[in-house]
Amino acid sequence: MDIRIATADDAAQLVEVIKNADAYDSVVFQLGEIDLNEARIAKWITDNKDSMTIFVAEEAGDIIGYLQVKRGVIHSTKHCGTIAVGVHSKARSSGVGTKLFEHMHAWSRDNGLHRLELMVLTNNVKAIFLFRKMGYTIEGTKQDAMLIDGRYIDEYYMTRFIDEQ
Repeated sequence: MDIRIATADDAAQLVEVIKNADAYDSVVFQLGEIDLNEARIAKWITDNKDSMTIFVAEEAGDIIGYLQVKRGVIHSTKHCGTIAVGVHSKARSSGVGTKLFEHMHAWSRDNGLHRLELMVLTNNVKAIFLFRKMGYTIEGTKQDAMLIDGRYIDEYYMTRFIDEQ
């Protein structure tokens, strides 16, 4: 498996992985709330290259996972990175998420990030396990953050300080 930075040419495969990833597939895209397509992702990668990096895990030419880091754009928040991650269902529990985080943590050190943060639904047990394994701690809980299938679900804010590990 190789980890590399995504380009606009990866947009079609990224759409498929994003749509397949648990958190997005079951919450946002099934509800039709976001029009996700290749052109939109390619433009998003190109337009945000100064403040966002997307790492992709690739095996035999297929993208099987991604991890996006979006850093603050003003001076006082450039040390912070907000993370989104997804692994295709065919590659889960095979170390893809761990490898993406390890690569991104090394990159973060080299690129002056200090604080990394993410949000995760409190019922996403597998993701929370991965995030804890990678050194993230729960900083807080956003109550009733999402309304899914008629029920409210809380969301954890999780953080890791890159200098500490």
